[in-house]
Amino acid sequence: MFGKGRADFLGRLDDGTLVHVELQVQHDPTLPERMVEYFLAIRQRFGQTPVQILLYLGDGPVPYDGTFKAGPLSFTYTVKDLKELNCEFLLNSPDPNDNILAVLCRRSEGFWERLSERLMRLPETERMDFVQRVSYLVKLRRDLSEEYEALRKEVRSMPIVIDLEKDPAYRTGIEKGLIVEARELVIEALEERFGSVPEDIKQKINSIEDRAVLKRLHRLAIRAGSLEDFRQGL
Repeated sequence: MFGKGRADFLGRLDDGTLVHVELQVQHDPTLPERMVEYFLAIRQRFGQTPVQILLYLGDGPVPYDGTFKAGPLSFTYTVKDLKELNCEFLLNSPDPNDNILAVLCRRSEGFWERLSERLMRLPETERMDFVQRVSYLVKLRRDLSEEYEALRKEVRSMPIVIDLEKDPAYRTGIEKGLIVEARELVIEALEERFGSVPEDIKQKINSIEDRAVLKRLHRLAIRAGSLEDFRQGL
């Protein structure tokens, strides 16, 4: 935990370099300032300047230019669009988790066939989990939906006990996960803007089951002039 938020990944390379990687799926106007806060907190704690990378996983063009300017302060960090990174090193990894992440990278011809081959080598229960996680990633980006049909057709011919696209438990689980993430984004935005968030506001946010409402509240959290303004909108 650093500053008002939580850094996604912080690690040290073999040469001693401290690397901070932040993942972002959608545009958050508070993120550039947060990168400054993370930088200062990490440097203060470890006495070392970190290399900072923002890895964008979302749709469309990256909404960040890697800078933050406020008065005399000018701050920069590295921005990488996962869609532009070559997926080969992840697809060739022996770790299925890396293979799954490759879905969000730049995919070469034959990608889905190669992914299917790796899928078929897994035990049935692991295969089902693999497909579920790939399905979740596909929902993050519109450009994946058509290509994903190739994998779905392969999956239909495999000995999987349930049809994941029709199984209500699976669909409910994905939806619940998205709702939990949306709640966390609202609360995190409030913490970034106003510091500590009163428990009654957190409880109200965590009781909301409608993602459209949570998206509205996330925008309100970013724009509200005070917690009281947000409370009234809530």
